[in-house]
Amino acid sequence: MDPRLAKLIEDYRAKVAEAVALLERAGIPRPSSSLEWAQADVGGRGEEQLEHTFEDAKAAGDLVYSGYTLYYTK
Repeated sequence: MDPRLAKLIEDYRAKVAEAVALLERAGIPRPSSSLEWAQADVGGRGEEQLEHTFEDAKAAGDLVYSGYTLYYTK
């Protein structure tokens, strides 16, 4: 496997694990299956705080707009 692809996959998996840990700390239990993940009711929790954090990151220059719909980290 191309080492760059392997690194990308490794980084992705690490960030997913980090996100799951954050959800658990917020009191959202870890679903035990893909179906439970799809049916998990996590909407609305922390959305306003996330929006403020995102806007702060944009204002600080930590995120770069792609020109369409995506933002990238520096």
